[in-house]
Parts: sequence; structure tokens; C-alpha cells
Amino acid sequence: MDNTPLNRLNPNASLVSRPSGSLSARPAASRIMALGRGLRPTNVEVPALDIILAVAPGCSFLSLGCLLEPLRYAQSLRPPGKTQISVYDLGKPELAGNDALRVTGAGSVEALDARLSDLPAATAIFFCCGFDVMPEVREPLRRLMRQARRKAIPIYGIGSATWALAEAGLLPNRSGVVHWSSLSAFRERNIAIDPLSKLFAPDPRVTTCAGELATLDLTIHFVNQVFGKAIADMVCDRFLVSRPRGPEADQPKQSASLLRYAPPVVQAVAKRMGQNLENPVRIDCLAAEAGISQRQLERLFLRYLEVSPRRFYLQLQLGVAWQLCEQTDLPITEIALATGFTSSSTLSRKFRALFAVSPTEMRGRSRSSAPGSVERG
Repeated sequence: MDNTPLNRLNPNASLVSRPSGSLSARPAASRIMALGRGLRPTNVEVPALDIILAVAPGCSFLSLGCLLEPLRYAQSLRPPGKTQISVYDLGKPELAGNDALRVTGAGSVEALDARLSDLPAATAIFFCCGFDVMPEVREPLRRLMRQARRKAIPIYGIGSATWALAEAGLLPNRSGVVHWSSLSAFRERNIAIDPLSKLFAPDPRVTTCAGELATLDLTIHFVNQVFGKAIADMVCDRFLVSRPRGPEADQPKQSASLLRYAPPVVQAVAKRMGQNLENPVRIDCLAAEAGISQRQLERLFLRYLEVSPRRFYLQLQLGVAWQLCEQTDLPITEIALATGFTSSSTLSRKFRALFAVSPTEMRGRSRSSAPGSVERG
């Protein structure tokens, strides 16, 4: 992997936009027209962007692709020479994604070290790791992270980069996102740090991400904030993303995976919850049915599922509400009643808190991204 800038730019492209909250739910055709208007000459100075990707040995190729490809496309939508993307392979001499695939690279820890020493500032640096950080890379990785922090370069840690950030003492508010499969191990290793089971946790200084497909959600979030909302919309269209997930979304299947290892009483209560979404059963009644106290039930849920019984119940309700919004034409009011909410406003408030989008907005994005909604070249 070469560490030279990626210059695959469209020489006719020029776009100035400003980040403005969540991504637009406008049909893609409207966004293309807006982009065309943005190509007209403008006297507004377009800021230069300098983005660094540091790829550790054993990184997930899925994470790397979800990061690099959207950035390259976003780069092509800006004026020539205004966006530099440099990729550094921290492996020696090879970057191993897995046992079957290897990508050779010309970059190195030393090259990135020198770049950071000479660089006055950068837009961002992404540390892309897999499920583990190889022992021989841990200390150099921590050193590079500390160096970037001293330069006040926003850091984005992907995958097990959160472990290295924790060891380097760089996690903001003593918390960071960890893939659900390593939550327990991370908690045991880092007692003073609160591991998060979200997709990613944005922070002006250090952002952490679970990796894998969550990297795509992080990248779209980054493009929206740094490149601008219009370009982020175009990236979503290009890569067929109809509903980018927000940072507050929980990691998919986390509770289901953890539930396999929970005691029978927890599994039974969880099953009972799933069977009673329209008319939720009170938590104290569920505990009584299980033959334990409510406090005992709460302790068991927190221990094995890492959420309270009430929170677990709410996630089940909202998960079904999402499916009904996406796959049916039921009015939001009926969906609210079907999933145990007293009103559509209550559903919308809870829905937005979890998914960072309202049921109506999510449904609008789904409809605008349906086949035939826009002609693609």
C-alpha cells in the first residue's frame, strides 16, 4: 500500500458545502441537481483537507474498504488539489488482513513518524486495526497516537485501536467503543474505563469505532461533518446507503449474542418480553413470574446482557418499530400502538434517541432509495 496522496480527482468538480446535522432525506435526483448547482464558479475559498490513514497489521479489509472508498469518492467531488489522502501501512514488511489475503505496502511506522513530526496540522488521522493489535506494533502505535494528540490532530480509532488508545491514556472521558465480542476482556483489562457497545462515539479529540460495517457509518458521519452535507448525501447514493446509522445505535445482535450465555431465567424473561411488545408487561411482574425479585432480575440483566431489563425491553420494541416502518405502509400511530407506545410522539422521541432519526424520516429515506427513484448512470 503506497503512502502517496490519492489524486483520482474529477478536474471539473467543485463543491462548497457546510455540515448541517443529519443527512438529507431528499430524493437522490434532487441532490444531484443541487450538486450541479454547486459546480458553478464561486468566490468562496474551499479549505484544504489533509487526511491520514494508518493501517495496522491484521486490520479488517472490510473496515479499510468502508473507510477508504467513501473518502476517495468524496475527494473526487472537491476541487483538484484541495483534498489529500495518505495511506500508511504500519506492517513490516506486509500488512496481513487474514491468512488468505496480504497487501504489500511502502509506508512504515518511521515514514508516518517523520510525517507527523514535520506536519504542522492535519484534518484527521485514522488508525485502522482489526480484532487484535500485534505485540510488535503496540508500542509504535501508541507513540504515533500520542504524537498525533500533541499536534492536536483529531484521532479516529477503528477496531482494536481503542485498546491502544486506552493503553496510551488518550480515551476521552475514560470511555471508548469496543466490539461486543471483546467487551468483557476489555473491561477486565481496563477497570477504570467504561467500554461502550455503540457503533462509534464521536469526540472532537478522539473518536472510537467498533470497526467492520460500523466503519461505513463512521465514515459517512465524518464526511458529513468535514466535507459537507451535500457530499455526504452523494456518498450515500454512490454506495447504496439508504439509512446511515448514528453513533447512538447499539451494535447489532449484541444482546442476542450475549443472551446465548445468559442463565435460563434471563432467557425466559427476554422471550416473554418479545412475546408481549404490544402490551408490555411490567418489570416487577416479569420478575415475580420468574420467581426472583426485581432487583435480582436487574442485576442478572446487567451482568449478562449489559443493559437493564427496561432498556432491553425498549430496544426490542424499537427494533420491531423500525422493521414496520421500513417494510410496511402502516401509519406511524398504528406502529406505535403495535409496539407498546401510547402515542406516535412517544415512539418518535424514543426512536430518535436510539437511531438518531425519526420514524417518518427513516421511512422517507427508505422510499427515496427504493429502485426506480433515481436514474443511475
